[in-house]
Amino acid sequence: MGFMEAMRKMEDQSCNQKTVHVLNGQAMLQMVKENQLLLDDTVIAFNEAMCTHQTNFPIFTENFNRLRAKGHDVTLESYHSVVLQALQPLFDTTFDQIVLWFGKDVFCQMNVLTLLAYFEQAGVKTAIYLATFDEIMDDGVTLQQMRLGTFRELYGTVLIEKRQPNATGNVILDQAITRFLALEQLDNPIALWIKQNQEFTDNQLVRALIQQFPEYGYGDVQYQALIQNTKNNAKDK
Repeated sequence: MGFMEAMRKMEDQSCNQKTVHVLNGQAMLQMVKENQLLLDDTVIAFNEAMCTHQTNFPIFTENFNRLRAKGHDVTLESYHSVVLQALQPLFDTTFDQIVLWFGKDVFCQMNVLTLLAYFEQAGVKTAIYLATFDEIMDDGVTLQQMRLGTFRELYGTVLIEKRQPNATGNVILDQAITRFLALEQLDNPIALWIKQNQEFTDNQLVRALIQQFPEYGYGDVQYQALIQNTKNNAKDK
């Protein structure tokens, strides 16, 4: 079952529930609108990339927002406009249930971890569901109800301290965390691949890396940064 079919099924099941759907970014939000899905619910996008740059705690406070804006090299006003305004219904409204729609890759799963940590921080009591899918294959949507209680600590260990935590029991999240933390090593799989293909231009490298490492889910911006870091580290040796 692809995620479009899963959305139609969820829409049917939640007709009597006040539901907010949080989607993995603006492109997915546009797809939902174009296909007229989830018309009776609130649908928003999380326009972040928590797999990159420093972060801190508490989440979505002014200090957090300033640090994230600095990492993305944008103004605080721009960060508010792109990230926080899109999430405003989540901050301002009480829902019967929250449904997160995110892929299995590292990019998506670090965003999921941040949202779940925020829900713990905010003391959310609403039922929270996570719909996980393979964006490449559009196949195998897994829907599970999430039990809060461990994600603030996990967020701190993984995204702030960059340490390997104990296994969470969620295979997809555990795999994403291991892959994410692997990039902290100089000789990580992506850096090694870049070094082995130095005849490529930066643009060629980006296109190739997107194809070569779909499990990361990174885009142009993230790979450009990794390419530059790899080249800078090579110069320093």
